[in-house]
Amino acid sequence: MKNSLLHLLRIYIYLCLLSLISPNANAHEFTVASKRFTESYVLTELIASQLENHAQMVVGRKQGMGSTGIVFNALREGEIDIYPEYWGTLTQEILKTKSNLSLQQVNAQLLPMGLKAGYFLGFNNTYALVIKKTLADELKIHLISDLRNHPNLRLGLSQEFLARSDGWSGL
Repeated sequence: MKNSLLHLLRIYIYLCLLSLISPNANAHEFTVASKRFTESYVLTELIASQLENHAQMVVGRKQGMGSTGIVFNALREGEIDIYPEYWGTLTQEILKTKSNLSLQQVNAQLLPMGLKAGYFLGFNNTYALVIKKTLADELKIHLISDLRNHPNLRLGLSQEFLARSDGWSGL
């Protein structure tokens, strides 16, 4: 079990390079950055550790830099070399296109900026709504559409989810 988990972790980490990569990354300490939320911190640390341990690179970390715009601009300006990004965020928010583009199509749009997308992370990280089962049963909420009957429910949503076209307004 331990070996199979280690193997999956290695595959996962290598796949974590659906990260945007700066072309001058080998000229100095390689800097891996994250946005300001837990999953981004973890992915960044996994990428940095793999680069240190398997590529023998000197790696710096810039954890919690901020929102998508801040981290993407830092990449474009050469302040960082790589960061993990979500496909929907890359295609819809950064490139202002549809998310059903191929990696080659996305890279064609990134190339004029001197950037490139690497590899897919290997998991689907879509948004989900969560409610306590007891409350869902009590209010008879089984579908998203059932929520319209309960406008008094309090929602906890991120600012990015509120701002995205495929986020709150899409829902």
